[in-house]
Parts: sequence; C-alpha cells; structure tokens
Amino acid sequence: MASTAKAKTAKLSKFTFFLRRRSDTFFDTVRTLIDFFSAIPNSETAQIEALRDNIEWAKREKRIFLKQSLETRLVALHLETTAYKAALSLIDTLLTELKRLDDKMILTEVHLLESRVYRGIGNFAKSKVSIRLLSQPLPDP
Repeated sequence: MASTAKAKTAKLSKFTFFLRRRSDTFFDTVRTLIDFFSAIPNSETAQIEALRDNIEWAKREKRIFLKQSLETRLVALHLETTAYKAALSLIDTLLTELKRLDDKMILTEVHLLESRVYRGIGNFAKSKVSIRLLSQPLPDP
C-alpha cells in the first residue's frame, strides 16, 4: 500500500470495505437461515453442521465476536441434543476467551449454559458453582 498511489490505495480500501459489508450481509442471511432451522423438527444435525461451518468461516475471517456468538449457540444446541461432553469442551474454550476479552453478557450466558449442562449430567455441585460464578466480579487484567 505504501508504494502505490494514494488514489489507488483509497479505491482499494473502499473495495475491501465493500467486501466486508457484503460478508456481513451474507452472515446475517446465514444467521437467519439457522434460525429457521430451529422450527424444523429433527434438524439438529443440520443445525450443528451449519454452525460448525460458520464458526470456521468466522475464524478464517478473524471475526472473534461472531465466532463466540456462534459457539454459544452451538453449546445450546449440544445441550438440547444431550451431547454434554462436546458442550463442556466448547464451554471450557469459550470461558477462557471470554474472560480474557471481558465480555460480560456472553460470559453470563455461557455460565448459565454450563450450569444447565452440569445439571443434565447430574453434577449438581458444579451446577451450583457455575451459577455462583455469575455473582462474582471479574478480576482486573
């Protein structure tokens, strides 16, 4: 970019902004389609596959918050399908990322999902602990 002319650089940056906006629109469309999946009975496997594909896309595009939002949705879907082990492994990675980024809203949602997963497993002690973590303030980085 430094070796090209300023006018050409401005055109390129406008083009990349346009592409980024197009991908946002694409993602909103995919998110809407995933929402429509939930109304279809017995479509959990298709929903999980679509979410995993979109999580990979968000990783490639370096969209951290979108990835975390989709992973939270995937945890909820694993909870519905009683895939508790997959849900817990995804929760562990999500919690470390969210604590580092200090995103309290999604962190609260993930702690609630974690509590529901432990309740589904039958581990009521860990379920209570994950609920208690909601009331504690986050440590300063």
